[in-house]
Amino acid sequence: MDAPVRLAPAGRLARVRPPSFLQAREMQWWGWPALLVLLIVGADVADGTHGTVDGLFVAVPFVASTSAPPRIVAVWGALAVVAAALLGVVDHSYTPGLVAAQAERLALIAATGALAVQTARRRVRREAALTSAGRLTDALQDLLLATPPALIDGLRIAVSYRSAGVDYRVGGDLYDVRSHRGVTRVVIGDVQGKGLDAVKMAGVVLAAFREHHDRRDEPAALLADLDRAVSRETAGDDEMFVTALVADICPDRSLVYASAGHPPPLLVRDGQGLLLAPGGGLPLGVGLGDHPAGVQRSALRPGDRLLLYTDGTTEARSPTTGEEFPLVDHAPVLAVGTIADGLTAVEAAVDAWSGGRLHDDAALVAIE
Repeated sequence: MDAPVRLAPAGRLARVRPPSFLQAREMQWWGWPALLVLLIVGADVADGTHGTVDGLFVAVPFVASTSAPPRIVAVWGALAVVAAALLGVVDHSYTPGLVAAQAERLALIAATGALAVQTARRRVRREAALTSAGRLTDALQDLLLATPPALIDGLRIAVSYRSAGVDYRVGGDLYDVRSHRGVTRVVIGDVQGKGLDAVKMAGVVLAAFREHHDRRDEPAALLADLDRAVSRETAGDDEMFVTALVADICPDRSLVYASAGHPPPLLVRDGQGLLLAPGGGLPLGVGLGDHPAGVQRSALRPGDRLLLYTDGTTEARSPTTGEEFPLVDHAPVLAVGTIADGLTAVEAAVDAWSGGRLHDDAALVAIE
């Protein structure tokens, strides 16, 4: 059996670092400041500058503050003062007429060391805040986009979510898979808009789906429930709406689905791709209740694969021609290997087409 696959966002994977990471970072704490100290001392001794280079020691704790914790920066601040003081002996900076200037230099180095410590503290606080925000978005993604079971009613499932945003890993695309009385019910949707409002609306749709998925016999009736939930939230805001598709795979392996302005499913059979008929309904939140979505039906065969997707995939553009990704032309790659392999191949094809740049979030649900 194929386990469900969820391709984690790059930000989350980036937290898994090799053991050598800390060693490399500690080298930054000590290596660069030490090199700077050696360069300053070497320049002073070689040229006999008599204290004119000593002032460069102020840079040592600031170099350390770019990566080291405050306690390490404080150590470098103290070492900079000691190095400057000792170098003053070589430069004869403690002779009458020079001692006052040397004292000023040492005081300046000490003061800038204290300032560098404060800089490091602010940097550490920012890093901690970013880490907390990353954990929060991870938890939010786990809540909104739960990993489906390994096998549902004899169906193998693989899912993927990729955010186009750099600063966040969740967005307005959504999906979920549930089973009730032998019927596997899938929802996929795309909220118009971005940011926290889109994330909130995705949560509204998923909450309504999870509440009503086992209370309705037809996908169109469930879409009406979702429409009411969205309409309550939008309160007449015509710019906020959701495209969605609800699909049932029944025990007799028939496919029944209804669409609220969402792209139709892609069927891959015998290595060939075919877009099924669109459902034809209006998006959630803009009048679906007055124009109910039509129900579409299709017979499935053993080995058939379905791909439900959001337009982040089909609207991925070639950087050279500007053309959108031709999903049907690349549909045969979904038939490669396991269902997880096929989904990975689809993503690779999108990346190759777009140069790895998505302009919108992309959710995929593949079913065998």
